[in-house]
Amino acid sequence: MRKALCLSVAAILVPQSIVAAEPGATSFPALVGAIDVILQSDIATQSTLPDKQMSDTYLVAIGRLGTFFTPELSLRSTITFEPVRSASQSRAFQDEGAFIEELNLKWEKGPLIVYGGKFNPGFGLAGKFAPGLYGADFAGDYLVREAIGAGGSYAIDAGPLGTLAPGAAVFFLDNTFLSNAYITRARYGQTDSSRYRAMRGWYGGVGNTESPSSFALTLDASDIPALPGLELHLGYDVLRHGQDGTQDQMAQVAGARYPLTLSKAVTLTPIAEYARIQHVGGAVIDSSTGQSMNQDARYITFGIEATNGGWSASAVRSYRWNIEPDDGTGLNGFSNLDRTVTASAGYTFAMGLGIAIGWKRTHTYDSILGQIGDTETWGVQSTYGVQF
Repeated sequence: MRKALCLSVAAILVPQSIVAAEPGATSFPALVGAIDVILQSDIATQSTLPDKQMSDTYLVAIGRLGTFFTPELSLRSTITFEPVRSASQSRAFQDEGAFIEELNLKWEKGPLIVYGGKFNPGFGLAGKFAPGLYGADFAGDYLVREAIGAGGSYAIDAGPLGTLAPGAAVFFLDNTFLSNAYITRARYGQTDSSRYRAMRGWYGGVGNTESPSSFALTLDASDIPALPGLELHLGYDVLRHGQDGTQDQMAQVAGARYPLTLSKAVTLTPIAEYARIQHVGGAVIDSSTGQSMNQDARYITFGIEATNGGWSASAVRSYRWNIEPDDGTGLNGFSNLDRTVTASAGYTFAMGLGIAIGWKRTHTYDSILGQIGDTETWGVQSTYGVQF
């Protein structure tokens, strides 16, 4: 799985919200869209890990377009521009690439939603909604992007339980011509690549099976009369192992998000999520020993955001347990606990321009250096979004 960048705006990556606004036109076809631009600069001010002491300035642009043939039927697309390599030294606007993130047909009528094509399966809340510049860093591990297949959901009025929306999707990670990247095209085998110039089946990796054998099941609850605004999410997904793996990766997630209106202008939104992943990466085979490198993981995310008009402030605490066999045959050779604490504050102007500052302190294992260390990072972010 490839972690999403700038996850504070990752809600726009869900198939059901690719286009923020339904068309108001009475004639069809109708064209609507949105563009989000994020300019961010991060600098590690302190670190006990030498390879983390760097700065990284980058641009992310996400364009979404929806062509509505009828009020129910539409063609949705998302084009993303972002760094496709991880920073290994200080850089500014380097290693940026563009690619088609989503391209799918969607049909929606009443409580039923059906979609098919290239999409991002919705799994978990924290990866999309954990607030701040760095709130979703850990939860992004279990987001799935650029899948090809089909899915749908059906909303049910459950009375005192609110609206229940079970959903399902079957898919495989895109390894077709739609996976081609442009501008920066990282080659397969480059260890700093977060996205190759194109995906091929023989690269391996979970979900990369060339047939829709992976799946995700979800259940969302909202509009609960006794707790208006509360959102609940349960998910279970299985990513079939690729050619380099021996086990399917399985994940379960449970999350909740609850916007509380304290006054006409002030809203407080806590979020909490737990996720469990078995056979991380598909228990890939160690080429030197021929053994499967197994690892399980547990994630906990707690966050809270306060908004007052255009102002916002947030804090997030996250944990990631990497659990490996005692005989040292896991991905890292031992178990460890990663943790991070973050805080952010910002202001969004009525014209759509937003500015924010963020801070995080992480305690993580560095697989390149083979050691555990602490890193303190500060960041500034500017965002702008427009709909048409």
